[in-house]
Amino acid sequence: MSCDLTSFFKRVVRVHTRQGAFARLQRNWPTGRSAGLRASLPFNNMGGFSLPVAVFILVIMALLGTALVSLLQSSRTALGQEAVSTRAFYAAESGAQIALAQLFSLSGAPANCAASYPTTTFTASGLDGCNALVTCSSTTLGSSTYYTLTSTGSCSFANTSATRQIELMAKSP
Repeated sequence: MSCDLTSFFKRVVRVHTRQGAFARLQRNWPTGRSAGLRASLPFNNMGGFSLPVAVFILVIMALLGTALVSLLQSSRTALGQEAVSTRAFYAAESGAQIALAQLFSLSGAPANCAASYPTTTFTASGLDGCNALVTCSSTTLGSSTYYTLTSTGSCSFANTSATRQIELMAKSP
């Protein structure tokens, strides 16, 4: 059985004509120059659903983007504050170690808490911009003297600053 292409299309047109689809399409097709294709098609009564969905998705994506930027900004600020705080702790610890070395000198001189401990300003890498202030107090119990060194380290970087304080107790040998 041979299939001729023109006879196939004639059968398809006959089927559609019998069902009325082709006639409806011919009736609704625009005829004039000013008649718009969309205004005359049988699908004219369908509302635009994709535009509100697209706007909704864009709004949700904008909100997620804004939340992500806010989260990254606060995370960056917290990380900077933590770094400056750690530097202040190490400045306080270094100041206490310097004061302890002055209190118990290697020359064998007796420990003297009345000596002044100037503010130490650090210039070494990692502690640059930090300083330490040390105060000393002594307490004698029996034949032993106990020294309390209080070191306050402070650092600042850009708009962030931190202060940490440590206390060190030592007994004279």
